Amino acid sequence: MRPVISSDSIVLDKEQQRPLYPILYRDLWHLFKKAEASFWTTEAIDIYQDRSDWSKALNPDDRIILSRMLAAFAISSCNVSLYLTESLLKDVKYREAKFFFARQLMMENTHFESVSMLIDQFVGDSDYVEDLFRDLHFSDSNIQQQNWLKDIAE
Repeated sequence: MRPVISSDSIVLDKEQQRPLYPILYRDLWHLFKKAEASFWTTEAIDIYQDRSDWSKALNPDDRIILSRMLAAFAISSCNVSLYLTESLLKDVKYREAKFFFARQLMMENTHFESVSMLIDQFVGDSDYVEDLFRDLHFSDSNIQQQNWLKDIAE
């Protein structure tokens, strides 16, 4: 037996009932197609020379600074991904815009994967990485970013 759906249900929203074509919001669709064309993967990143540079060309202080920057970027990508999934995607009505933001979420996840791979390859020490992420997670700048994302989500 099918559940009864009231007339104010989101399922009955006209936007949810239409097929994708014809495209109604061409400017939004164009943004999605442009983002789609820029697709790349973590596996496409060649870090061969970077490995050598990390160990030979950088001094320990530079490696610490870059490790912190990579961890901060990873945390920031997670924050944006959470914002996109928990707030923006559920609030956007137009299908073309949903396609665009879903694509952006995929790109944020690729950023996170890529930075995580760099951290794994260059920083390596899992205890140090864990401490680094814990410290940065509770940093003022990360808390401010999370609060800002929550504010714009409301």
